[in-house]
Amino acid sequence: MSKSLQLRANYKARIHELETMLPDGADSLNGEVGNEDIMNYLHRRRVQDGLTNLRTACDFLGIRRGEAVPRQWLEELTDTEQQVFLDYFENRKGYTEIGSLMGLEQMEVKKIFKSSLQQVMKQAGRD
Repeated sequence: MSKSLQLRANYKARIHELETMLPDGADSLNGEVGNEDIMNYLHRRRVQDGLTNLRTACDFLGIRRGEAVPRQWLEELTDTEQQVFLDYFENRKGYTEIGSLMGLEQMEVKKIFKSSLQQVMKQAGRD
């Protein structure tokens, strides 16, 4: 197996391992719940969303966090989208850190990232 394929397999295994480490909990909130239940649910969802983004990037684009992103994939993105995408992948920053650096809310950064990921996947599919 080539080194690239081995690295990808190791990365996928690590993502799966992280998923199994998530605390058990409902995928939705029903009935009477307390603040701790809500906080646990929101944390679980954030982690699941992050792992989904990593899996998508690994499976479709063949990139991992900390690796260089081909610049031709970013040509259709705005400057803000490029900065968010590159900070997330190449610089390994989280949504909160990116938001504080750019003066944006965490949820806004997350929306920008998801949109840019979709655009990059379209662009990469054309290459």
